[in-house]
Amino acid sequence: MTEAQILMLNNLIYDPVFTLDGAEAFCVGELLDFIDTDVYKKQEGVPGPGTTKEEWDNLIALAKEDEQLCSLRIVEKQNDKKTGAKALCFYWEEGKEAIVVFAGTGYNEWRDDLIAGAKEDSKQQLDALEWFDALPYEKITVSGHSKGGNKAMYVAVRSEKEPVCIAFDGEGFSKEFCQKYEEQIQKRKENITLYANYRDFVNCLLYPIAGTVVFLKNDGGIAEDELGFGGYHCPDALFLHEDGKILYELAKEGAREPAIELIQEFTIYFMEKVPKAERIQMLSFLGDIMQRIVGKGEYRNDILKTIGLDAGRDLLIYLRAFLKNKKEVDPKGYHREITSLMNILGEFAGISDAAKVIFPILAGYAEDKNVFAAVFNMTREIEHQIVIRDFSQETKERMLQAAKEVEREPFWKISRWDCWYRLEERNAGLNLSMYVNHVEEYYRKLIDLNDAAAWEIEKIFEDVLNIDQEYGQKIRQENENLREKKKRLDHLIHK
Repeated sequence: MTEAQILMLNNLIYDPVFTLDGAEAFCVGELLDFIDTDVYKKQEGVPGPGTTKEEWDNLIALAKEDEQLCSLRIVEKQNDKKTGAKALCFYWEEGKEAIVVFAGTGYNEWRDDLIAGAKEDSKQQLDALEWFDALPYEKITVSGHSKGGNKAMYVAVRSEKEPVCIAFDGEGFSKEFCQKYEEQIQKRKENITLYANYRDFVNCLLYPIAGTVVFLKNDGGIAEDELGFGGYHCPDALFLHEDGKILYELAKEGAREPAIELIQEFTIYFMEKVPKAERIQMLSFLGDIMQRIVGKGEYRNDILKTIGLDAGRDLLIYLRAFLKNKKEVDPKGYHREITSLMNILGEFAGISDAAKVIFPILAGYAEDKNVFAAVFNMTREIEHQIVIRDFSQETKERMLQAAKEVEREPFWKISRWDCWYRLEERNAGLNLSMYVNHVEEYYRKLIDLNDAAAWEIEKIFEDVLNIDQEYGQKIRQENENLREKKKRLDHLIHK
């Protein structure tokens, strides 16, 4: 199968005809006749679907001309009603080849998308692997778009089948995943190819692992209002468009948009700088927001109420620190990427080409006048109240190292006298938000101010661990009680 054929399957999986019960009884060519493209018509006053009716008609016409594609049959299917996760296994009888395609994020998978940024393996990734490994095929290609592309790459790294992977606009992986599976990633990455739209905002998230990454430069699309974040992420935007029509080949290669590079740089900075406990808090908050806005599935009010303000504030802190560091380390890159970001936002807002000429001037002004810092400084007051809840082993070791450094400091080193730290605390506020890029210095000053010895730090972490274990036992007991009550209810229902 060619990359264009596999991309076509990644488009078709989004129509419900392909995941309906009984779809296995038909070949792909027959299923194409059941697709009702009228459901993709744009309604007045309502944002249009990512792929329009005209584009669906175009795609179906192309697919029907492909005899090999039309001969494929669906032999295995995953259609999880609880999460919205979908995957299909197509089989090409003549070539004795199986092609697995994972669909993008289901309506109840958004939280899993975000929390995967702090986990070695997410629940949905593990489910995808279990389903894939149960397939009775050895010659197999795995693919997917968006979250489906992430699942495909995950399977390519972890499955003993060692499949070839062709992913489209799939997001990357957490630091924890890359560390745990470093050896397997190095061994398998040459089997993984990621095709990404040059302006897509999903493939740039987290750490990339594909051995080959190809950026496709395509602004194409029949509907003008499709040229937004959603439009660039649609799988049909990876096909070549000419004269308002989709052609049956991948778009031409091109350079990635600098604004998208900026997003990837920030997500990697976020992975490196944010302690895991804080990262989980922020990603849980973002996951719940996405679940509410985009997924329209289940969400948790307790997350928004308990950690919403803290998580939102902390995200601003790290974003500001990232931009400050980027400007200091790479001023040319900072200006180029910020200008690109402003241009994209202007396009999506419908700014005319003539007006966009002044965007580089505005970006330069924003940089010179430190406009971004001024915006972020609006949160300064609440940052002084920041509370650190990270009691991980990593933080403990860093604080112990800082305590040892304080103990070894010679008294004649005037710059490290704690009287200066007291002045800083009184005048500017000694808080973590000012030390994101050099947190060890923050710990050292804090320890020096409080005359904290290493044994006291050990005691604090030991007390926290004891409390954690105590509440852990209570939660386990409550879970056991709930399981017993559920058994009784089940028994009464089925009596």
